[in-house]
Amino acid sequence: MPTFLTDNISVTVNPSYEEQQSSPANGRYVFSYTIEVKNEGDLTVQLLSRHWYIFDSDGSHSEIKGEGVVGEQPVIHPGQSHGYQSFCN
Repeated sequence: MPTFLTDNISVTVNPSYEEQQSSPANGRYVFSYTIEVKNEGDLTVQLLSRHWYIFDSDGSHSEIKGEGVVGEQPVIHPGQSHGYQSFCN
């Protein structure tokens, strides 16, 4: 699982291919992903928005922007983390 650290906030991404939801014969591939955002600093932080770039193996890509994550804007205290799951085609 790749983990990235910026300004004492680590983000770990764990993608997973969802075979039951996919249909390769129809060009449909579904992936779920689990995200963990951990506050490794000394200050309390709040996750206000997200901005993801998703790149496909065929060279296409999509950009995801929005407030919070999964309808939440969690407050993350020092040493704590917030995790969530989502998916994309």
